[in-house]
Amino acid sequence: METSENISVGRAQSGSEEAFAQLASRCYSQIYKCSLRMLQKPQDAEDNLQNVLLQTFRNINSSEGKSQFSTRLMRVAINAVVFTLSGLIVLVICTWADSTELHSLAQGNKFAA
Repeated sequence: METSENISVGRAQSGSEEAFAQLASRCYSQIYKCSLRMLQKPQDAEDNLQNVLLQTFRNINSSEGKSQFSTRLMRVAINAVVFTLSGLIVLVICTWADSTELHSLAQGNKFAA
């Protein structure tokens, strides 16, 4: 049975920006709130939301339709937050590393002994 979400996804896959905007608006608040809880800064949550929507729009045709659009969108949002947080952890580690260690990392090696 075709739900209104499935119809909108099909239209978005055919290039309808209006259909995508409709789908995104249904999940906007949920994605923002989830991002804010995890990232703890409103600007970071807004950036994550924007990146998630852009990534989802660019890859809308890769959807197989095995799960609801809202479920897939939330999964992308959570993965983006995890990626962002892991990058921040690497940044903190690199900040504490000395120049020899940073040089080794830049060359793709393990930390210098």
